[in-house]
Amino acid sequence: MNASELLNLMKSRRSYRLFEDKQINDEQLQMILEAGLYAPNAGGRQSCLFLVTQDREINNHLGRISRQVAKVVRGRYVSHEQPSIIDDPNIKSALYGAPTVITLLAPRNFLFSEADCCVAGQNMMLMTHALGLGSCMISRAGLTMDSEFGKSLLKEKGIDSEKYRAYYHIIVGYPKGKTVTKERKSRIYK
Repeated sequence: MNASELLNLMKSRRSYRLFEDKQINDEQLQMILEAGLYAPNAGGRQSCLFLVTQDREINNHLGRISRQVAKVVRGRYVSHEQPSIIDDPNIKSALYGAPTVITLLAPRNFLFSEADCCVAGQNMMLMTHALGLGSCMISRAGLTMDSEFGKSLLKEKGIDSEKYRAYYHIIVGYPKGKTVTKERKSRIYK
Protein backbone atom coordinates (compact mmCIF):
# COMPACT_ATOMS: atom_id res chain seq x y z
CA MET A 1 0.00 0.00 0.00
CA ASN A 2 1.41 3.38 -0.94
CA ALA A 3 0.85 6.67 0.89
CA SER A 4 -2.01 7.72 -1.39
CA GLU A 5 -3.85 4.41 -0.82
CA LEU A 6 -3.36 4.74 2.93
CA LEU A 7 -4.75 8.27 2.90
CA ASN A 8 -7.75 7.10 0.87
CA LEU A 9 -8.36 4.32 3.40
CA MET A 10 -8.30 6.88 6.22
CA LYS A 11 -10.59 9.26 4.33
CA SER A 12 -13.18 6.57 3.55
CA ARG A 13 -13.43 4.96 7.02
CA ARG A 14 -16.73 5.69 8.77
CA SER A 15 -18.41 4.67 12.00
CA TYR A 16 -21.15 2.05 11.73
CA ARG A 17 -23.94 1.43 14.22
CA LEU A 18 -25.94 -1.10 12.20
CA PHE A 19 -24.63 -4.62 11.72
CA GLU A 20 -25.70 -7.80 9.99
CA ASP A 21 -26.43 -10.80 12.18
CA LYS A 22 -23.18 -12.49 11.15
CA GLN A 23 -19.98 -13.00 13.14
CA ILE A 24 -16.59 -12.00 11.73
CA ASN A 25 -14.14 -14.85 11.17
CA ASP A 26 -11.06 -15.71 13.25
CA GLU A 27 -8.59 -14.49 10.60
CA GLN A 28 -10.29 -11.07 10.46
CA LEU A 29 -10.30 -10.84 14.24
CA GLN A 30 -6.60 -11.73 14.50
CA MET A 31 -5.67 -9.06 11.93
CA ILE A 32 -7.68 -6.43 13.83
CA LEU A 33 -6.05 -7.38 17.13
CA GLU A 34 -2.59 -7.41 15.56
CA ALA A 35 -3.20 -3.89 14.22
CA GLY A 36 -3.98 -2.82 17.80
CA LEU A 37 -0.86 -4.52 19.15
CA TYR A 38 1.33 -2.59 16.71
CA ALA A 39 -0.09 0.83 17.61
CA PRO A 40 2.37 3.36 19.05
CA ASN A 41 2.36 3.46 22.85
CA ALA A 42 3.94 5.75 25.40
CA GLY A 43 7.41 4.67 26.38
CA GLY A 44 7.02 1.44 24.41
CA ARG A 45 5.25 0.00 27.47
CA GLN A 46 2.74 -2.10 25.52
CA SER A 47 0.43 -2.03 28.51
CA CYS A 48 -2.96 -2.04 26.76
CA LEU A 49 -5.12 -5.13 27.11
CA PHE A 50 -7.77 -6.18 24.59
CA LEU A 51 -10.78 -8.10 25.90
CA VAL A 52 -12.69 -9.73 23.04
CA THR A 53 -16.32 -10.71 23.54
CA GLN A 54 -18.24 -12.44 20.79
CA ASP A 55 -21.03 -13.83 22.95
CA ARG A 56 -24.34 -12.21 22.00
CA GLU A 57 -25.75 -12.34 25.56
CA ILE A 58 -22.66 -10.75 27.10
CA ASN A 59 -22.50 -8.03 24.43
CA ASN A 60 -26.20 -7.26 24.78
CA HIS A 61 -25.85 -7.00 28.55
CA LEU A 62 -22.81 -4.70 28.23
CA GLY A 63 -24.76 -2.64 25.68
CA ARG A 64 -27.68 -2.20 28.09
CA ILE A 65 -25.32 -1.12 30.88
CA SER A 66 -23.59 1.33 28.52
CA ARG A 67 -27.02 2.68 27.57
CA GLN A 68 -27.90 3.25 31.24
CA VAL A 69 -24.68 5.11 32.04
CA ALA A 70 -24.83 7.31 28.94
CA LYS A 71 -25.89 10.90 29.39
CA VAL A 72 -28.22 11.49 26.46
CA VAL A 73 -28.33 15.02 25.13
CA ARG A 74 -31.66 15.86 23.48
CA GLY A 75 -31.89 17.87 20.31
CA ARG A 76 -28.51 16.80 18.90
CA TYR A 77 -27.89 14.35 16.11
CA VAL A 78 -24.94 12.12 15.40
CA SER A 79 -26.46 10.53 12.31
CA HIS A 80 -29.88 10.41 10.69
CA GLU A 81 -28.91 7.32 8.67
CA GLN A 82 -27.43 5.37 11.56
CA PRO A 83 -28.81 6.82 14.78
CA SER A 84 -26.83 6.71 18.00
CA ILE A 85 -28.34 6.58 21.47
CA ILE A 86 -28.11 10.37 21.45
CA ASP A 87 -30.36 10.43 18.38
CA ASP A 88 -32.87 7.78 19.40
CA PRO A 89 -33.71 7.06 23.04
CA ASN A 90 -35.50 3.88 21.91
CA ILE A 91 -32.19 2.19 21.08
CA LYS A 92 -31.71 -0.30 23.90
CA SER A 93 -28.07 -1.29 23.41
CA ALA A 94 -25.31 1.28 23.24
CA LEU A 95 -23.17 -1.39 21.55
CA TYR A 96 -25.74 -1.55 18.75
CA GLY A 97 -25.94 -5.33 18.50
CA ALA A 98 -22.38 -5.63 17.20
CA PRO A 99 -21.31 -9.28 17.04
CA THR A 100 -17.75 -8.51 18.21
CA VAL A 101 -16.83 -6.10 20.99
CA ILE A 102 -13.20 -5.37 21.78
CA THR A 103 -12.74 -3.57 25.09
CA LEU A 104 -9.48 -1.64 25.37
CA LEU A 105 -8.01 -1.46 28.88
CA ALA A 106 -4.82 0.01 30.31
CA PRO A 107 -3.27 0.64 33.74
CA ARG A 108 -5.30 2.96 35.97
CA ASN A 109 -2.20 4.71 37.30
CA PHE A 110 -0.42 5.57 34.03
CA LEU A 111 -0.75 9.08 32.64
CA PHE A 112 -0.95 7.99 28.99
CA SER A 113 -3.24 4.97 29.28
CA GLU A 114 -6.19 6.58 27.54
CA ALA A 115 -4.04 7.90 24.69
CA ASP A 116 -2.49 4.45 24.22
CA CYS A 117 -5.95 2.87 24.02
CA CYS A 118 -7.16 5.55 21.62
CA VAL A 119 -4.30 4.98 19.18
CA ALA A 120 -4.75 1.20 19.36
CA GLY A 121 -8.45 1.67 18.69
CA GLN A 122 -7.75 3.81 15.62
CA ASN A 123 -5.40 1.15 14.24
CA MET A 124 -8.08 -1.48 14.83
CA MET A 125 -10.78 0.58 13.11
CA LEU A 126 -8.55 1.21 10.08
CA MET A 127 -7.84 -2.52 9.79
CA THR A 128 -11.53 -3.25 10.20
CA HIS A 129 -12.28 -0.93 7.30
CA ALA A 130 -9.49 -2.44 5.17
CA LEU A 131 -11.14 -5.85 5.72
CA GLY A 132 -14.50 -4.55 4.47
CA LEU A 133 -16.03 -4.57 7.95
CA GLY A 134 -17.67 -1.79 9.96
CA SER A 135 -16.68 -0.44 13.36
CA CYS A 136 -17.34 2.32 15.85
CA MET A 137 -15.52 3.51 18.96
CA ILE A 138 -17.69 3.72 22.08
CA SER A 139 -16.20 5.86 24.83
CA ARG A 140 -18.26 4.73 27.83
CA ALA A 141 -16.25 1.56 28.42
CA GLY A 142 -14.92 2.73 31.80
CA LEU A 143 -18.37 3.31 33.24
CA THR A 144 -19.67 0.10 31.67
CA MET A 145 -16.88 -2.14 32.93
CA ASP A 146 -16.93 -0.55 36.41
CA SER A 147 -20.44 -2.02 36.82
CA GLU A 148 -20.83 -5.22 38.84
CA PHE A 149 -21.36 -7.19 35.62
CA GLY A 150 -18.29 -5.60 34.02
CA LYS A 151 -16.09 -6.28 37.04
CA SER A 152 -17.33 -9.87 37.16
CA LEU A 153 -16.52 -10.35 33.46
CA LEU A 154 -13.03 -8.90 33.91
CA LYS A 155 -12.40 -11.15 36.92
CA GLU A 156 -13.60 -14.19 34.95
CA LYS A 157 -11.09 -13.34 32.20
CA GLY A 158 -8.22 -12.81 34.68
CA ILE A 159 -8.07 -9.00 34.45
CA ASP A 160 -7.64 -7.10 37.73
CA SER A 161 -10.18 -4.24 37.66
CA GLU A 162 -8.28 -2.50 40.46
CA LYS A 163 -5.18 -2.24 38.26
CA TYR A 164 -6.77 -1.85 34.81
CA ARG A 165 -9.43 0.54 33.58
CA ALA A 166 -11.46 0.15 30.40
CA TYR A 167 -11.33 3.20 28.12
CA TYR A 168 -13.07 2.24 24.87
CA HIS A 169 -15.15 -0.44 23.22
CA ILE A 170 -14.47 -1.02 19.54
CA ILE A 171 -17.58 -2.60 18.06
CA VAL A 172 -17.05 -4.64 14.90
CA GLY A 173 -19.18 -6.48 12.38
CA TYR A 174 -20.44 -6.62 8.84
CA PRO A 175 -22.02 -3.23 8.15
CA LYS A 176 -25.73 -3.09 7.41
CA GLY A 177 -26.86 -0.17 5.29
CA LYS A 178 -24.83 2.90 4.54
CA THR A 179 -23.44 5.70 6.61
CA VAL A 180 -23.02 9.35 5.76
CA THR A 181 -19.89 10.82 4.25
CA LYS A 182 -19.59 14.35 5.52
CA GLU A 183 -17.50 17.06 3.91
CA ARG A 184 -14.51 17.92 6.10
CA LYS A 185 -14.30 21.33 7.72
CA SER A 186 -11.07 23.26 7.42
CA ARG A 187 -9.39 23.12 10.84
CA ILE A 188 -5.78 23.69 9.80
CA TYR A 189 -3.96 26.87 10.77
CA LYS A 190 -0.54 27.74 9.36
